[in-house]
Amino acid sequence: MKYFSLSKRREGYSLLELVISISIFVIISTIVMNNFRQGQKMDDLRTGAIELVNNFREVQTLGMSGQVVNVCNGGDNDLGSCSTDVDCPNGGTCGLVPIGGFGISIGKVYDTSVWKYCYETGSTIDCPTTYTLFADLSGTAGKFDVGGGDIPLAGKNNYALPKNVRIRDYNVSCSWQDSPGFTICPNATPFGIDISFRPPKPTPYFFTPIPPKPKTFAEQTIRIMLEHKSTGKCRMVMINGVSGEISEIADFGSDCNIFPLE
Repeated sequence: MKYFSLSKRREGYSLLELVISISIFVIISTIVMNNFRQGQKMDDLRTGAIELVNNFREVQTLGMSGQVVNVCNGGDNDLGSCSTDVDCPNGGTCGLVPIGGFGISIGKVYDTSVWKYCYETGSTIDCPTTYTLFADLSGTAGKFDVGGGDIPLAGKNNYALPKNVRIRDYNVSCSWQDSPGFTICPNATPFGIDISFRPPKPTPYFFTPIPPKPKTFAEQTIRIMLEHKSTGKCRMVMINGVSGEISEIADFGSDCNIFPLE
């Protein structure tokens, strides 16, 4: 009897108990991994928005302080790249303050061939996943004019957003002195949006190429919507047109709708 009782106490788990235990472990592990991946994706979206804010603040600071870029001012190599005055023969000097300041250029978000936004099914264009920081040497404030001599900042040409993060939409709201509240400026869609800051004020300049009269606007509030493609979650970057304050906004609703924003 003693042997029988001792042997019964030494029995292990049954096969059914092992299967149940393993199943519970797998389920818990899957939930934990999914939450981790979801959190990682939200971190990527947050990182993309913060990087965009920081880059806007960088070009804003460069524009306000009148920083120079390494290109020739005059001489045979006028507007060409340089490191010293030697690279600018016949009277040129190395180092030029961009007359139009510094800015960021973002590609188009609307496909006019099918009249759909880049995130909609059927669009033939992809939403922008990069943007360019530039020096506006041509003097057309807010416009990234490569043909006119504007140049991307070193290391900031096609600055990449984190994986699966894209620019979904943007809009501009202008506050005019003769109109109460906000009215919509001529939209940059579908031509892309170029935003710059020029000395000495921190307020943004926005260039619209919409025909027949391409034009630069100043002191308008600009909103840029970033989206994570896998989660469908969004964050917004906003530039206040009057104060020049640049902020990142997360809590504005669940539908990624860029307007209205109270």
